[in-house]
Amino acid sequence: MAGRTEEEIYAKLKLDYIPPEMRENLGEIDLAAEHKLPQLISEKDLQGDVHMHTVETDGKNTIEEMADAALAHGYKYIAITDHSKNLAFANGLDDKRALAHIQRIRE
Repeated sequence: MAGRTEEEIYAKLKLDYIPPEMRENLGEIDLAAEHKLPQLISEKDLQGDVHMHTVETDGKNTIEEMADAALAHGYKYIAITDHSKNLAFANGLDDKRALAHIQRIRE
């Protein structure tokens, strides 16, 4: 049964290759035998990012740079999730800075 790759071993067993993400003992072997495994999502399926930090806290890019990059990736949405004052070590936003930051994001 040996093979050089996992794909070769699955082929010798007459099973579709089961990606590691699907190996949970929840019927995937039967699905692989029936050629009915679902498709995993891939990077091309992503439509946005909902966890982004800007230079206002501990990120490395401005709002504008992040928005431009999101557009270049074809994203439909982004969510800026900079830290609050509760995370002072991450330059968390106090109330005044948070309100100003929200206004810049909206603009």
